[in-house]
Amino acid sequence: GPPLTPNAASALWAGNTDFKPVLQCTDLKQLAPASGKPGTSKRFRVHLSDGTHFMQAMLATQMVEKANQGEFDPGSVVRLDEFLCNTVHNRKIVIVLQSTTLGKRAVQGSPTNVADKGANPQQQQQQHPGQHAAAAPAGAPGQQQYNLGYGRGGPGAMNNGGGGYAQQQGAYGGNPNPHQQQPPRGGGGYNNAGPGAYSSGGGGGGGNQYQNQYQNQQQRPSGYGGGGGGGYGAGGGGGYPPHASGASGGGYGGNRPQPNYAQRGPISRNEAPARIVPIKSLNPYLNRWTIQARVTNKGDLRRWQNSKGEGTVFNFDVVDAEGGEIRLCAFKDACEKFFPLVEVGKVYLISKGALRPARKQYNPLNSDFEVYLETNSTLEPCLEDDNTSAIPTIQFNFKPILSLEQCATGTMADVVGVVLSCDAAVTIQRRDGTDTQKRTVSIKDDSNASIELTLWGSYVQDPGAQLEADLQQGRHPVVAIKAARVGDYQGKTLGTISSTTLLVDPDIPEAGRLRNWYDRMGGANSQTVQLNTGPSARRSRRVTFAQIKDENLGTSGKADYVEVLASIKFIKNEVTSYPACSLQRNGRTCNKKVSPTDEDGGEKAWCETCQQHTQVNHRWMLQFQACDHTQERWLTCFGDVGDEIMGCNANEFKRYENTPDMDHVLGTAQFQRWLFTLKVAEDTYNDETRVKVTVQRVSKPDYRQEGEQRAKDIQDLLQGGGLPTNAHHDGGAYHNQKKPRTHEYGVGGGAGGYGGQAYAAGGGGGGYGGGGYGGGGYGGGGHGGGGYGGSGYGGGGFM
Repeated sequence: GPPLTPNAASALWAGNTDFKPVLQCTDLKQLAPASGKPGTSKRFRVHLSDGTHFMQAMLATQMVEKANQGEFDPGSVVRLDEFLCNTVHNRKIVIVLQSTTLGKRAVQGSPTNVADKGANPQQQQQQHPGQHAAAAPAGAPGQQQYNLGYGRGGPGAMNNGGGGYAQQQGAYGGNPNPHQQQPPRGGGGYNNAGPGAYSSGGGGGGGNQYQNQYQNQQQRPSGYGGGGGGGYGAGGGGGYPPHASGASGGGYGGNRPQPNYAQRGPISRNEAPARIVPIKSLNPYLNRWTIQARVTNKGDLRRWQNSKGEGTVFNFDVVDAEGGEIRLCAFKDACEKFFPLVEVGKVYLISKGALRPARKQYNPLNSDFEVYLETNSTLEPCLEDDNTSAIPTIQFNFKPILSLEQCATGTMADVVGVVLSCDAAVTIQRRDGTDTQKRTVSIKDDSNASIELTLWGSYVQDPGAQLEADLQQGRHPVVAIKAARVGDYQGKTLGTISSTTLLVDPDIPEAGRLRNWYDRMGGANSQTVQLNTGPSARRSRRVTFAQIKDENLGTSGKADYVEVLASIKFIKNEVTSYPACSLQRNGRTCNKKVSPTDEDGGEKAWCETCQQHTQVNHRWMLQFQACDHTQERWLTCFGDVGDEIMGCNANEFKRYENTPDMDHVLGTAQFQRWLFTLKVAEDTYNDETRVKVTVQRVSKPDYRQEGEQRAKDIQDLLQGGGLPTNAHHDGGAYHNQKKPRTHEYGVGGGAGGYGGQAYAAGGGGGGYGGGGYGGGGYGGGGHGGGGYGGSGYGGGGFM
């Protein structure tokens, strides 16, 4: 690999960032999250060595993945392409923003900590790698000066004055320990500042080494200096500037009075603007930063009130030239200050904000942080030029619609699609009693999947009305949606929120590609998977009831949709239906439970949701026990699914109550075999959380297809293969069954098994369902040692 950069650690310690050092990692440690909360981003500390010394460094957030992949393991040689040198808790540290891994080899040398060289950050003379520091002349800051006599200041850089009678303490003072590193505090004497690169007016007697921010005064034409220690003490003495009226005299010790800067020119402060950093490089270790970004979205001004008080808040999103995004928030006074200044589409220089972890439940952007603006934060508009023109107006991170099926409910997603349909706007009532509008739009992309997008509030008219008009004219516009919320109502859905951005026929490459696919490449006529119609639109993963329990399905915060081939064993007949509202609400039948009145023989009821009388419509609410070859499970089904299972609707069944026909209908429905599509999700009732399994769809099994699939599985086993993990058939789940079981044909032991590990494939000696078709497989030892029942197919008879 390439050689390590000499003296790179010393240069980093001195704050040099204008080179790309090649260093070797000697230690890597993951640090505990600062907040102590789970889910906080990982942090890594690494030691970077030049072969002689090492420097401590922290990896920025975007570098964590490289650390996880081993690119910073001890011995790795890396080149720092972009980094910062910061002081954190009085310790110098390097923040690695971008790097290139060049190889890995044994650790070179025995590097020591560069901090142990004894140089303070303010004293360390900046030197470039590969250069040795020249011997500093008297008075230079790189050395510890103890000027004991009268004399002139040396000509070195950043000259702070010459000699003086007092060393550090003055006042006839005793000598400090010459081995203890302390900054000189100024002596006395009749000295003049020598010419130096940073000498701006002379040093006087033993000026304080840390006074450089006060020494940048008006240049005196004379070399006599402008300040200095006076007399024998530590008091601030005069000097002999030609245009000054003297100075406060020295004194014999005592504390130094407050310096008088009158008529000495302006005080120099470090007001140089912080360099512009990419948004992706923002991290908690950056003390001073400035970002240049364009506003892509601005939220409304909102008022809040809680136990801590009340105030206003707003937020806005920005993107920079490198595509990094971040959200900025302002509360109270900062909100009142910045809200009128922020305009969507404008570019700003933003600095002096507080960086905090992003609240992912409210923030859809792909950033780990948010910026909280304060009253002293700066937000400076930028004129449009060549630099700002490179900043996009909006940044999308599109996901294929088909992939949304795997997204958790409540997450945010960016999608682009062709509009297939657009319903009319409807007015609905919120839970708080207020009215709002909604409109349902169906979109499709080149993953051949469609999804239902619900427009809320202002989006119903803009752009909802435009979409409706385009469809009426036979056009199918392309829409790009940023930050739509993923929902789960009879399958995956999308909905707008206040920070959603929706563009019609945007001028972006993805929209053009989709337009061409739909118009010219057959996209309009391609078969579509409808995510919003629930699991009935496509075949779900085939599992067994045992797998639902063993894999903890439905407990990951989102519902799981699976298929199970099972038979109905028992149907509860106590409560089979409930009286439901039959009125149309928000484009759908209400179906809320109502309380029938005595009017018309109980056929009328009052609906609290619709706030009017309705005709009672009984709706199935069946609970039944189903079983497959692994377990039994209680299932619940509603509405049309109950019609399929029972062979009649709930209103008809209600008339059969307390008659022999009721038992006949129940008996006919039992012991029927169905292919159930199930929704498995957690449900909380009376503060108790349990996994609830609801039937979404039923269909009669295709036994020919099932048989063909089993024959294929057997053929795969004979060829040395195995049963697929996620096959869409019964056998696809058998290999996950961990324990042998008892079958009605006999008791088997051993491993494997039809329902155990495999059909046999070297399984044990169990039975049909217990241990397998055999211990040795189809060729290893006949049909096996265990056989169908446990004694062997030929060794001991059928049983």
